[in-house]
Amino acid sequence: MNRNARLRQRGFAVIIALTLLALLAVMTTAILRETAAQRRYHRLLKEQAAARCLAESGIAEAMHALAHKPGVNALARKVRDGKLTARWQPAADAANVYVVTAEGIARADEPGAFRMSLSARVEVRPQGDGRPATVRIVSWNPP
Repeated sequence: MNRNARLRQRGFAVIIALTLLALLAVMTTAILRETAAQRRYHRLLKEQAAARCLAESGIAEAMHALAHKPGVNALARKVRDGKLTARWQPAADAANVYVVTAEGIARADEPGAFRMSLSARVEVRPQGDGRPATVRIVSWNPP
């Protein structure tokens, strides 16, 4: 009888150990899935911020071109692993105002690249005497 009681206790200990091991495996899987989801989310935030910075840089470079190179109306540049483009044209409703549209592309060489477009109305005031024009943003049209 004493031997049977010890065997039952051992069997019960094995069941408890296996249950704890299964619980530990489930918890580890959940933690790994959550970690992977958090990494994807933070990568997306990073790419979104990079694309927005590239688009804002496109607006800034377009403003510089409007001040210094009045005949140019578009630009495109590759920056590290991203790309920026900008186009501008005179606004139909105001003199000396241009509508600038810029796009930033994070991870431009990879499939699934993140894109962000911005547009702004920019006023250009010629200075004369060979000096560059004064350029200022009148309004933004963020996404």
